[in-house]
Amino acid sequence: MRIVIDLQGVQTANRHHGIGRYSLSLAKAIVRNRGDHEIIIVLNGLLPDTIEPIRVEFDDLLPQENIRVWHAPGPVHDNEPGNTWRREAAELIREAFIANLRPDIVYISNLFDGYFDDAVTSIGRFDQTTPVAVSLYGRDALLPAGRKQSTDPLYQQYYRRKTGYLQCAALLLGISQFPQRQVEDFFGKNP
Repeated sequence: MRIVIDLQGVQTANRHHGIGRYSLSLAKAIVRNRGDHEIIIVLNGLLPDTIEPIRVEFDDLLPQENIRVWHAPGPVHDNEPGNTWRREAAELIREAFIANLRPDIVYISNLFDGYFDDAVTSIGRFDQTTPVAVSLYGRDALLPAGRKQSTDPLYQQYYRRKTGYLQCAALLLGISQFPQRQVEDFFGKNP
C-alpha cells in the first residue's frame, strides 16, 4: 500500500505547538511501523524554510526521494482577498501532484491551516476517488459557527470551505474524545 502524508501541519506556525509536534510524531511512527508499505511525505514549496529541517527529521527513517515537494504560485493565504485565484490554483496543483503519486490513501496532518499562512489543503477538488484521512485536534476543529467564527467574512468563507472539505474525508482521526463529539454534533454522523 502506498500512503501519502501531507505534512504541512509541520510547516506552518503550528510546527512550534502541539499540532506540529503531534503531526511530526505521528508521521515518524507511521514511517517506523510501515512494514512493506511505501510512505511518501509531501511538503509545500511555498513554505521553503521548513523543508530542510523536516528532511533532517526523517534522515535515518525514510529515503530522501520519498520526501517530495510541490510548488504553486503564491502567496495563497486566505486572509487576503487578492490571493483567491492563486489559492484555488494551488489546491488543484497540490491535489494533482498527490494524485500523480498514485496513493492508496492520503493523510492530511492539519486541514485547518492556510488562513494566515501559505498552507494549502483541500479534499476532492481534483482527485475525488482516493480516500483521505484527516486529523482533528481538540477544541480548534469544529466549534459551532457562532462560537468559532469571527465576524470577518473572509474567515467565515474560509471556515465554511474547510468544513466542506472535511465532509469529503473518508476517515477523521480525533486525538481525543472531544473531536469525536464535535464531529457528531457538527455533521450529525459517527466519526
